[in-house]
Amino acid sequence: MTVQKSMYMGGMFFILSEIMFFFSFFWAFFHVSLSPSIYLNLNWPPLNFSLLDSYSLPLLNTVILLSSGLTVTYAHKSCLIGERLHTIDGLL
Repeated sequence: MTVQKSMYMGGMFFILSEIMFFFSFFWAFFHVSLSPSIYLNLNWPPLNFSLLDSYSLPLLNTVILLSSGLTVTYAHKSCLIGERLHTIDGLL
C-alpha cells in the first residue's frame, strides 16, 4: 500500500513539474513579447529574425510524430488481441 501511494505521488509530482515547466516557457514568451526590453531595441520580434517555413521541417516533424503514434497504437491493439505478427509489423 505504501509503495503504491509513493508511486502515485511520484507520478503526480512529475506531472506537476511538467506543467510548471511549460508554464514558465509561456510566461517568458509572453513577458518578452508584450514588454520588449531595451536589449531588443524595444521591438518584437527582434530585427533580422527569420521564421521557418511551416510547410517544410515543422510539417515533416508533425507527420512523423503522428504516424509513429498511430503505428504504436496499432501494435498495442494487436498485442492485446494476441496477433504477434501484426504487433511486430506495427513496431517496425
